[in-house]
Formats: sequence, structure tokens, C-alpha cells
Amino acid sequence: QIQQAKEQFLAALQQEPVNTQLIHYLAQISYRLGNLEESAQWLTRYLSYKPRDPDAHMELAYVRIDQGRWQEAAGQIQMVVGPQRPTEGRADLWMALGQAYQSGRKVAAAEEAYRQAAQLSPEDLRPTLQMAGLFQRTGRLEEAERILQEAFFQHPDDPNLLNSLGYLYADQGIHLEEAVRLLERAM
Repeated sequence: QIQQAKEQFLAALQQEPVNTQLIHYLAQISYRLGNLEESAQWLTRYLSYKPRDPDAHMELAYVRIDQGRWQEAAGQIQMVVGPQRPTEGRADLWMALGQAYQSGRKVAAAEEAYRQAAQLSPEDLRPTLQMAGLFQRTGRLEEAERILQEAFFQHPDDPNLLNSLGYLYADQGIHLEEAVRLLERAM
């Protein structure tokens, strides 16, 4: 009943045109309905009231990535991760920036963003997994294997890591028995 929810939020917004919570809900609903440009418009409106909200910048960046507009996505994230902005605890912003650059095939910039994310949140495996995937897609298989193995020693039971390492081995056609074992453990 998401369409009905959207209609109710639109009616409520007519009563309170600057209610940022309603505007944000409408952005999320539009995204779930697959209307990316409408979602971007709602997020832009939301940001006109709350320009320092890093999560909204990140949401808009992901919409732009989905639209294939990686440069706008990167610009959106750079507004909140620049050197003058605090980044502690915001590894997710660097991850989004890395994904924007990766979608634009800016490998070095994506790698640097993922490294920043990993440095800010060393226990979070997502930056390592993203970087390994980036290396794998660009033919840097030994580097992908190295960082996955390093992470594996610290997180031997993480299913996403087991999956990534297993698929890397399988894709390379090496350590096939180990690949099967890792993928079974991941499941």
C-alpha cells in the first residue's frame, strides 16, 4: 500500500509544506516506487532545509549512482567529507564516495575512498570487500586475494568475507577445494 501512503504524505505536506520529515518520507517512498528523479527532487528539497544532514547527502548520492550520474553522486558526498568536515564515524560516507567513483570507473579515487573508510572503521569489512571487488574487476587479483586473506585471519567466520574469498578462488580456478569449502561455510 505504498502508493496510498504516498498520497497520505502528500496530503499531509499540503498542511505542513516545510515538514522535513514528510519530505524525507516522500523521497524514500519515491525511491521504493522506482521513481529516482522524483526521489532526488524530494531529497534536494529536504536538503534545502537541512543542508548539513550527511545522511540525506548520502541518500541523494546513491540515487544519483543508480541513475548513472556518478559525478553528481561524488560531488554530493564531497560536500560532507571534505577536509573541513568531521569524518569520525562516517566511514559510510567514504564508502558511498568510493561507490560513486567506482561506478564512474575512477579506480584510483575509488580505492582511496575505500581506504579512508577502512581506516575510519577498521572492524567494518565492507570497505575491504568493496576494494577487493574493485581489484577483482580490474584484474588486480593478487591484491584482491591479499587483502581478503588478511581480513580472513581476523574475521574467519564472516559469511560475506568467506563468500568473497571463495568466489575469488573459484573465478581464478585456483584452490577449488578451498573455494567450495569457503562457499559452503558462507552458506
